[in-house]
Amino acid sequence: MSNENIGPKIKQFRKKRKLTQDQLAESLGYSGKSVISHIEKGDADMTYDKILLLLRTYMLDANELFDVSEIDALIKRQQEEKRSELLKAIFFNSNADYLKYAKEIDCKSILSNDVLYFKPVTSEEDLIYCCFECELEDGQKDLVNPPFFSIARAYLKPDNVYPFIIYDKLDNKIGFICLLKWLGKGDAFSFSFLIDKNYQRKGYGTNSIKLAIDILKTIDDNKPIKIAVEKVNEKAQKLYESLGFKKLDELDGDDLVYSL
Repeated sequence: MSNENIGPKIKQFRKKRKLTQDQLAESLGYSGKSVISHIEKGDADMTYDKILLLLRTYMLDANELFDVSEIDALIKRQQEEKRSELLKAIFFNSNADYLKYAKEIDCKSILSNDVLYFKPVTSEEDLIYCCFECELEDGQKDLVNPPFFSIARAYLKPDNVYPFIIYDKLDNKIGFICLLKWLGKGDAFSFSFLIDKNYQRKGYGTNSIKLAIDILKTIDDNKPIKIAVEKVNEKAQKLYESLGFKKLDELDGDDLVYSL
């Protein structure tokens, strides 16, 4: 909800109830009337929590004050802001206790899209799945890094590399993905992934890439995302190009490099 939309409605409500700015501020837990004044002028916003408190305190129906679609937009924006803050606090942050966070975060909420979600590798059972149970077709095995390689890198550089199991919305394990710094540096992000052979050709690969991009861009929208692709893997090249990646005039060993 925009500041300019909510301000006049709050002022109208306050005057109708014959409340002073001080009285309304006190009932909502604000420090003083200046906050209410700024809200009414459109210079400040009212958070979702304060809106709920307003509705409860004065026994109001939301429709008396707000367009429901505006409430939905406000809720969505605040959820996105909280998600952004949490992702930035956890990943690529040397001060974060990643393993502690990894076991507590709501993966289905902050590491998800409409099709799948990522869950951090945190247990021996997870390791067994990644290294032994998640399988590729024979012709694909030389095209991606095996999960144990990424997991070993995460052990050596825990602030640079983050391995996850990919789950579908029915909680089936369908693959592996790793988010990381490009070449161990901080100038770009990267990722590598594989979808289990039993779940391929169902759109999970494309959706995994889209979710990886969303997470990395949320963490830092100013950093490019680079990926390395085998020269013979023309199918992957076309997929990345369809998602906006551009081929660069550089190589990662013998691999082509694409950037978003």
